Amino acid sequence: VAGGGVFVFNSSPTITGNEILGNTMSSAVTDTFYGAGIYVHSNQASFAVARPTITRNLIESNIADPPPGANQNRPSAAGGAGVYVGYWSAPTVSENTIRTNRVGDTTKSNQIVGGGGLALYSVPASGDPVISRNLFDGNVAADLGAGVYAGTRYDPDTRVDEPSVGRVENNVFEFNDGILGGGIATKNSRVRVRNNTFVDNLGSYGAGVYA
Repeated sequence: VAGGGVFVFNSSPTITGNEILGNTMSSAVTDTFYGAGIYVHSNQASFAVARPTITRNLIESNIADPPPGANQNRPSAAGGAGVYVGYWSAPTVSENTIRTNRVGDTTKSNQIVGGGGLALYSVPASGDPVISRNLFDGNVAADLGAGVYAGTRYDPDTRVDEPSVGRVENNVFEFNDGILGGGIATKNSRVRVRNNTFVDNLGSYGAGVYA
């Protein structure tokens, strides 16, 4: 399930001045949820990287919370309750208020979730997405990165994880709450994190940044 509020695929629109509020993803037939507020992705075969401009929006109280996974080998998954940035995309996300979004639920078993505010998976071939001058406030992740999570893409051809790329700069992270990384969490990522402000975030490991 993808794009509860806005679904961007193989395109590069300008999304500005909107209120994207209270979208909740649910499904009886799938256990993977991406982008309850905004979903951005592109088809690798199209050779058209999605490069939308997402600016000056209120992205609030969106929820990506899949059902419990079947077991540890078959977990459910979710990424980006506020915004999901997929492998073949390089958006500019700037001057938004991204607040009180939630990914996952700590009371549910066998979930792998990340990015209460924003999940970032852009691969090097897509170019750098830019995440700048946003307010990430009060987002929650039951696992990784309550504010922002920068993950990896598993390449079935090489059988290795491909690191995400991007720039996360000049943002404010406050009152976000996650297990690994209250403000930001990264996993084998090349994302550059610089000139951000972290205030009163909570995390079992890395209240500000987990890397």
